[in-house]
Amino acid sequence: MKDLRTVLVPYDLPQLARQRNRHQLGLPRTSIENMDRLWHLYQLIKTSAYPNAAKDHITAHLSKAISEDEIPREKLYAELTCVIDDAKNFLKSLTREFIPKSMRFPFTSDGLVSPTHDPYEILEMIWEIKGNPDFFEIRSFEAHRLWRLAIRFLLMKVIAEKNRPHLCEITKMLENELFLSGNSIYTDQCLRVRYDPDNYNRFLALESNGTDNFIEYPCLIRTIADEDDHQIKVLYIGREKDDFAIARKMFLKSKATEPIPSDQSGIMIVFFSKEDFVIGNKKIMQIFPIAEAVSDLRANGKGQTRKNEFSSNKFNPERHFRVRVQGGWLEVQMFLFENFYNRNFSLGPENHLFYRLSQVLELFKLFYPKELFGIDWDDEKIKAKLHHKQYMRALSEFHTTENQ
Repeated sequence: MKDLRTVLVPYDLPQLARQRNRHQLGLPRTSIENMDRLWHLYQLIKTSAYPNAAKDHITAHLSKAISEDEIPREKLYAELTCVIDDAKNFLKSLTREFIPKSMRFPFTSDGLVSPTHDPYEILEMIWEIKGNPDFFEIRSFEAHRLWRLAIRFLLMKVIAEKNRPHLCEITKMLENELFLSGNSIYTDQCLRVRYDPDNYNRFLALESNGTDNFIEYPCLIRTIADEDDHQIKVLYIGREKDDFAIARKMFLKSKATEPIPSDQSGIMIVFFSKEDFVIGNKKIMQIFPIAEAVSDLRANGKGQTRKNEFSSNKFNPERHFRVRVQGGWLEVQMFLFENFYNRNFSLGPENHLFYRLSQVLELFKLFYPKELFGIDWDDEKIKAKLHHKQYMRALSEFHTTENQ
């Protein structure tokens, strides 16, 4: 998977393809090579005088990256058609979730390339002037962006499904080897959390009484016991990233060496004290004992070298590692409740919503370049507008006992 930054260049692609000296224009070599391949594919289809030329040549193009075992050749064109819709919906979801309505108009120009989801029609829009020529450059870019994202969605589905552990089986394994059975789950547990309104609503204490500055957090409690029968209560949370979450991270990590994130499936275990963590960590590491299979990202609250420049350095799990399970990677995070709470409910920079915004800002620079859309994503006023939208979202999800 190529670096999207060198592929999605806001440039007049037909003019560039016809320039003999295009290798001297200072563009990345990968950008020129990818454009040449796409231009060659389009010219091949145009000069082929039989009805199914587009389908045949695009299928041949895709089959260079996707084997018959992964997707049967006769289904490739139809699969690409489906993921074009996925790519459109992915872009729409980013716009709705992160861009305020007052800024949204330049990014709702889907009408330039819609309603088509036919791969050949999209290729035509990249290379041929359709409609008003004044809009050609932006229409060409949007069609090119849609093509590149759709190809990556197709590859993502192939690779992701091969490398995704089944969370249900992992949970069953932990229920057998880690959690006590019987009355170890209390579905009616409701934690009362006191927060500090003068410090971004951050965690202060777990308390059973009191009336001011509290939220109630319903949850499932499980029990872990060590060999000396010391029992501790924990929260256990399993999650699988959906396709859009995987795509968001994959498009960022296309700048790195791994095309698919290694945290598609993950579990989180939350402890209520440092002493509980020590007991639980020892038991958990007995379940994942093979050192070669474990990749430690954080131990005892201190992070190792960050391999992904877009990962967060504001989260504070006590332990964070990845382990090979069922042929894929499983992410395991162990939090103290205070940091878990702040990550999910505080209004400070450690809230996960602000972390996701920092990721998406990098994607907006790729998908909506300043040269075409007129928005400078590094402008502090623009960043403040985007941050305020996430702040209001975090505030709206903060349900206190006073609001009841």
